[in-house]
Amino acid sequence: MNSNKALLMRESIKFSPKIRAVLRMIWIAADWDGSNSIDYIEYKKLNKKLQLAVLGHYMGAWLCERDWKVDCQGQHTLNFGRFTLSWFQLADTWTEEISEQA
Repeated sequence: MNSNKALLMRESIKFSPKIRAVLRMIWIAADWDGSNSIDYIEYKKLNKKLQLAVLGHYMGAWLCERDWKVDCQGQHTLNFGRFTLSWFQLADTWTEEISEQA
């Protein structure tokens, strides 16, 4: 997963029109107030749904707070770039192959 070829494959997926469209749809759904940024309140709603979808149960606010600290990178909100990066980190954690489908 960390070879030069694998890293290039992973990076190329970030520019896939299909992946960008899916991330844009999630972004629009998560940005409840239409501010073009994701604040902590919006992030908590999304994180809870992700915990349920990925883990099968809600682990709690502590997991959301931990994820927020990583994803917001010291900022008060997520912009689309940090939001996208967080989804790729999630994919890296939960997939074993590098492909758009995974």
